[in-house]
Amino acid sequence: MHSTRTAIAAGAAALVVGAFAMFLGVSGASDDTVLVVNNLLQTLAALAAGLVCASVAVYGRTGRRFGWMSMGVALVGWGLGQAYWSWSEIVAKTETPFPSPADVGFLVFPVAAAVAVLSFQKETSAGRSRLRAASDGAIVSTALFLISWALVLGPVYDAGGDNAFAFGVAVAYPISDLLVVALVFLLLSRTAGNRTPMLVLSAGLLAMAVADSGFAYLSTSGDYHTGSIIDVAWVAAFLLCAVAAVSDMGSSHRTSDFTGVTKLALYLPLVPFVAGTVVLAGEAWESRMDHALVVSGILLLCLIAFRQMLVLNENGLLVRTVHQREEQLRHQAFHDPLTGLANRLLFRDRLEHAASVRQRDTNDLTVLFLDLDDFKLVNDRLGHAAGDALLVDVAERMRACLRKGDTVARLGGDEFAVLLEDDREPADQLARRIVDSMEMPFQLGRQRVQVTGSVGVATLAVAGEDAQAVSDRLLQCADVAMYTAKRQHKGSYVVWHPSLRMDVGHGQHAPDPEHGRASTASEAVAR
Repeated sequence: MHSTRTAIAAGAAALVVGAFAMFLGVSGASDDTVLVVNNLLQTLAALAAGLVCASVAVYGRTGRRFGWMSMGVALVGWGLGQAYWSWSEIVAKTETPFPSPADVGFLVFPVAAAVAVLSFQKETSAGRSRLRAASDGAIVSTALFLISWALVLGPVYDAGGDNAFAFGVAVAYPISDLLVVALVFLLLSRTAGNRTPMLVLSAGLLAMAVADSGFAYLSTSGDYHTGSIIDVAWVAAFLLCAVAAVSDMGSSHRTSDFTGVTKLALYLPLVPFVAGTVVLAGEAWESRMDHALVVSGILLLCLIAFRQMLVLNENGLLVRTVHQREEQLRHQAFHDPLTGLANRLLFRDRLEHAASVRQRDTNDLTVLFLDLDDFKLVNDRLGHAAGDALLVDVAERMRACLRKGDTVARLGGDEFAVLLEDDREPADQLARRIVDSMEMPFQLGRQRVQVTGSVGVATLAVAGEDAQAVSDRLLQCADVAMYTAKRQHKGSYVVWHPSLRMDVGHGQHAPDPEHGRASTASEAVAR
């Protein structure tokens, strides 16, 4: 339904514009008929388009109500100015003076249209993006001024006018249109999502700029008359604005949805720059350079250089941002998100690397396993948030017990592991220090919790064995020693030796190992 409505509106607009162009170009109608048809069609087209935009703003369920209402004001203002012009020529049968009250209505259009386009523009939050947007706007405006000065404004300036006020009004048309066109370029470069309404509106505003600039040039040279072919551009501009509004009816997009800088943002401002450079080269070739062209040309080159500097800075910032995010992802991939300790993947990688190194120096390798005793009671009585807080505190205490070169990891749940890289302290002393660190109750909010930990220690010679096989055996032995400690006396540590059965973790009896007791096991949760 949405696309059908837009297609019907576009087809009707094309039919009207085509018929009007044929009427002016080949109909052979009398001057009076051309005068009446031309004036009435321009008036009705502008007013009707304004009402369409206003209706879409009020009833169209669009997120761009303010913008379309501003476009409605622009079009109705122009239509009222054209109504006065038509009354002067058709009813009063006098030549419309210049300037006249009609020009007030005509000049409402660029002002209100600029407000509308600004409301459609994205609001960039980053200072660098705003600065580049401003530089893009300055480039477009300067390039268009250069082109307009060579083709329109220069001749208008040279021709002068009856008085300064009349000259100011004549120049106001192309200058105000330059502002609108510059905003259109920025709008096109920063519009994402459903681009159809903004593309059609941009075409309408560009047609309006062409019509106004052509009118100013022809009026200055004395060649404009009602029914000139340039009048087709005005009718086309009004109807394109109406089609743009119709295509936006029922859209749920808000202006804030159009926040992504598109690929056009980098290239579109270069289009008027290239066109301005070509015009400047042509004027220099014909020896028609004046001060305005020289100054605007130099300014244009400086703005392009400044913009390129901003783009390079943005690219550098982007590279740094990507690098930081890669580092964050790498850290997240190898670290436990709750405690910040190494995760199972990183621990296994370091263990295998340490086993490979020990293959060459024939030293032993030691791993510690810690499992909290009665951790489930904390989760059941105090909730999982308290359990998470307890795990974080346990991780901090383990860090405090270890040496700089050791690796501590959370393998999952309430299981922790330590890889001893520094052999200057016996492993059993480190295990005792870890167990002793659990004696002090943990403060979880208003609750004081006493939780002990059972530790298993495994030390193996790795010479002559595959690193992966050594790693598997070390982890298994430390796990068996930990389960032995848990079964025989919670809150203690056990050093693995070959007399321990490898299936002790599954509930089988094991011989009495070397055993170290840290403290008397107490209640898992104490208030």
